[in-house]
Amino acid sequence: MPVEIRELVIHTRIISRNETPGEVLSAERIASLRKSIVQECLRALKDKAAKTDFDR
Repeated sequence: MPVEIRELVIHTRIISRNETPGEVLSAERIASLRKSIVQECLRALKDKAAKTDFDR
């Protein structure tokens, strides 16, 4: 797993724990967090790919 993805997952877990202290997250909230993690990871990978010149 690339470092950027690990950092996003760790950051999201910290934020999600701080958002709802003592409250159990609903299935909808968990699905929303997962979707946002995937979108952020794909965006980070796309940005990183754009910075490299492998597509010559």
